[in-house]
Amino acid sequence: MNLFHLLLLACTLLSTVIADTEYQESNIASEHAKAHRNFYESLDSVDNPETEKTIRQFSESQFNLGIYETNYFLPFSHRNNGDYQNLTESKYDPKSTETEFQFSVRVDYITMLFGHDVTCSFGYTQKSYWQTYVHRAYFRENNYNPELFMIMPTYHALDRLHIKQFGLYLGHQSNGRGELQSDANLTAAKIERSWNYLAGSVLFQTGALFTEIKGWYRIPDNRDYNSDLLTYIGYGSVTFKYPYGKHLFSLKLRHGLNRRYGSMEAAYSYPLSSRDDLFYYVKYFSGYEESLIDYDQYVNKIAVGFAFSR
Repeated sequence: MNLFHLLLLACTLLSTVIADTEYQESNIASEHAKAHRNFYESLDSVDNPETEKTIRQFSESQFNLGIYETNYFLPFSHRNNGDYQNLTESKYDPKSTETEFQFSVRVDYITMLFGHDVTCSFGYTQKSYWQTYVHRAYFRENNYNPELFMIMPTYHALDRLHIKQFGLYLGHQSNGRGELQSDANLTAAKIERSWNYLAGSVLFQTGALFTEIKGWYRIPDNRDYNSDLLTYIGYGSVTFKYPYGKHLFSLKLRHGLNRRYGSMEAAYSYPLSSRDDLFYYVKYFSGYEESLIDYDQYVNKIAVGFAFSR
């Protein structure tokens, strides 16, 4: 057992201890805010009101950053149908078990567009696949997904149709490898993955069941490294989310242009303690485009760990 595995074990034990500690996340947030406010009030005042405002912004750590997609850390992520192909460097031999995590945030830069409750935002999601169970741990794949998007709530206007909001998206997704390559036997086309898209979504609510239908159009690229991508992921997805008490179940379905392709991703989360930002998380994936580097491979995979948002 190496140092990394010992750290994972320590984190797991610490999480179990936290689960037995009863405190609310809102109380923690208020204590943090109080500490920053007390620090600001202890500072010397200045005469210039604009300078005073700037001092308050950085001393109180004001930052308009929110959660976008689910943030999770999965120490055990196992592919059931064989090892991953060696698509990076010849000296690496990726195995079927790895660590997977996702980091996703958003910043809202317009909240009342044209006087209406329409939000314009920038979102960034990064998904990483970390080969922590090999002799020399390395990142097998990183997927980067920046997006500009606009969310338009319908409030009660379309209640008869159960429609709650519309979304418009302009995004880019890639593995960030460009045309760099470390093995003379591999061409850039084999390791580069990227595409740009326009997308739209509709969110429905029926009781406690939330359904999002999302469709996309691929923007043509000057140089296409994965021209058959839509064959495997299709033109859209349907996502179901069903909360039941403290439980949250989700299911995302995609259908490729060919009937043989597509994917299913199911996830379940449950609070690890009484706080609202730490959860047990289990994820199951079956299909194509589990990551960009192997979008044309069939992957059957289960992962367990923790989520920090839902």
